[in-house]
Amino acid sequence: MRLKKHLNNISYRVYSEEKNAVIPHAIIYQGEEGQMMLLTSVLIAVGVILLSSIALSLSNIGTLLPVEKSRSLLPEYENIRDKLGDYFDDLISENASDMKWITYVFNRAKEEIFFIESKHMRYFDATLDRITYLANGDVEIVVDLYLRDDVSSINEEVVYRVKV
Repeated sequence: MRLKKHLNNISYRVYSEEKNAVIPHAIIYQGEEGQMMLLTSVLIAVGVILLSSIALSLSNIGTLLPVEKSRSLLPEYENIRDKLGDYFDDLISENASDMKWITYVFNRAKEEIFFIESKHMRYFDATLDRITYLANGDVEIVVDLYLRDDVSSINEEVVYRVKV
């Protein structure tokens, strides 16, 4: 076996008498080539860390990446409609006789939903059409809901009945 040295790197090569050829075994980089490889690996590591920190900060501030954006408004609208009814059931049933309280709860829910939807590039609006007190003591709240994005829109009059 013979060892052979090159200019900028040490290359260990094994001469095989059976094959009558030199077989490369291992290369150890020194000098400028070693520094370039180290610099390249450090830059790649810094790039990976930087990209992961950017992705983490985007997820923390609630920004939605375009890939994650839903294509249809209908599932989001149905979720808003159902959650608004749950919100009314939880908060209005405590003080259903006070119209100011019902209006306050409605406006607060409207503002919160508007803020959440605006993060997702959607426009939400709702109007409180009427509040009716039924004979059995329940409250009927009629709301006009509107949800729109850059492609489509949904508008519906929804009746919520809150049991007292």
